[in-house]
This record gives sequence, structure tokens and C-alpha cells, in this order.
Amino acid sequence: MHLPRRAAFALPALLALPARAQAADQAAWTIATEYPATAMPGEGIAFFARQVAERGGGVLSVTPKAGGPRSAELVEAVA
Repeated sequence: MHLPRRAAFALPALLALPARAQAADQAAWTIATEYPATAMPGEGIAFFARQVAERGGGVLSVTPKAGGPRSAELVEAVA
């Protein structure tokens, strides 16, 4: 089976998810990037979210958020 290169980072996380889960045990992640949804980082996050939804057994909900604050603004916000 050949996977796109952008999927390589998603495999370890997907393999770590249990095959079955209860809805009450579901975790939610929002993954943000400063890049637009059409840029490679935005597409990678969207791909990861779809793979988790399809293969994750309901353990994790991933919401991609593209076009967020710039890196410098994130560093200032965290500080």
C-alpha cells in the first residue's frame, strides 16, 4: 500500500488509537496553522483529521483550523 508523503506523520498517531472507544471517552483536538487551508500544511492537517475520523474508532475528534495567527503572534500570546 502506498501512502502520500504527507500521511507519514499521521501513521504513528493513528496506530496508537484503540480500535474501539466509547463516545464519552472521546478527546478533541484543534490543530491550528498560520497557513491557508490550500497550502501544504493546511492540506496535511485536513488529511490527518480525515484519517483520524475514518480510522480512529471515535476516540479522537480532530478539527483543522487554517489561516490562524502568525508564528510571532503565537509566541507573544504564549509568553
